Amino acid sequence: MQIDTCRTNDGAENWDEPATRVVEEVARAKNVDPLDLDLLSEVVDPDALNDLVSHAPREVRVAFEYERHTVTVRGDGHVRVE
Repeated sequence: MQIDTCRTNDGAENWDEPATRVVEEVARAKNVDPLDLDLLSEVVDPDALNDLVSHAPREVRVAFEYERHTVTVRGDGHVRVE
């Protein structure tokens, strides 16, 4: 299953915390409660991800593996879970 969502930095809920969005979208892809997932901090530093993506140019992309999914977060608000 692939989920591709976009919320721009302008007024998007949780976009100040992209790490939170990642957990929400992966949980949605797996059809589980976010609390049932492994800690995101086991694969990426959530604070660093938040700082990097929240203030990044639109072209920035960060990709990593989490819960057996490839997650890509872009500076323009896209989160892709594959």
